[in-house]
Amino acid sequence: MSGLTNFFDFPDPDLSSRYLRLALARKGRIRQGAAALWFTENDMASHNRWLNPRQSLLWTRKHLYYRRLGMPMRVVRKMGDFLAVPYPAFWLKPSVSHYIDTKFKRWLVTDKLGFLMENDFLWEPNMVYVAQPPMESETQVWVMSLWDSRGNPSILWYSTEQTHATCHPLGEVLDHAVADIGRKLGLARWMTFMEFCVHGGSVSFLDLNPRLPGDDDWHELLYRHLTGRSLGEVIADLLADDKLPERVRSSQVVRESEWDGQPLQADQLKWDRTDGYKRVPVLTFTSLGDDLVYEAT
Repeated sequence: MSGLTNFFDFPDPDLSSRYLRLALARKGRIRQGAAALWFTENDMASHNRWLNPRQSLLWTRKHLYYRRLGMPMRVVRKMGDFLAVPYPAFWLKPSVSHYIDTKFKRWLVTDKLGFLMENDFLWEPNMVYVAQPPMESETQVWVMSLWDSRGNPSILWYSTEQTHATCHPLGEVLDHAVADIGRKLGLARWMTFMEFCVHGGSVSFLDLNPRLPGDDDWHELLYRHLTGRSLGEVIADLLADDKLPERVRSSQVVRESEWDGQPLQADQLKWDRTDGYKRVPVLTFTSLGDDLVYEAT
């Protein structure tokens, strides 16, 4: 794909694509009726015309990529499938959608009959769920990466529930896991946000989000603070010119906490929009302190 001119259209109104749209416009790569870029997971397979439908299906359906990766799970399409799940306790989550309302769309089932009595949302037409045995986990980490046409990844940053940074204590382990998953799933010409469970010095893959993170512009401001670069610009370089960004390892960090109604500190920024996960996020932009375990290299 290198050296080719690629043009794009943006029917997806998601705010998270705004900076990418502007960056591609500056490159002269926006054209009505061209390849449609669509970032909403539930609609990518039917709407995204830059990726082929088989790629979009594989990368957005948990039951498909879990099977490709050989992960233990059961596909649940009807009540009989649910009752036949062999695990004494298991996570139940939709194969496609990642969220429900303002909470993760993921339930820990320890009592099947009790769960069915308390929940009447199951068995909607064409809904597919995944039953997955729980993983040992002390914390979770998300890794944002880009993929060129040859399947090479570029790691952009790591996120936990507390911090976002370009370095992580298990960075080498995570980088290897990301590359291995990308090879098995044929990731190319796109972006991913992978979730891992961390236990001791090991990591276990949990979910793949083949999209821009969030549904507002927090990720653009976050990446600018961490690297001094525009996330929209580096993704535009990838899509338009098959160019991956050079790896940045900085001493910057972004802390995340819920807004508690107290006065903002000098280094805090309050979002006026929610992202479907945090009610009103507050990101604290700082440099790495002695109390953090991250090491910039």
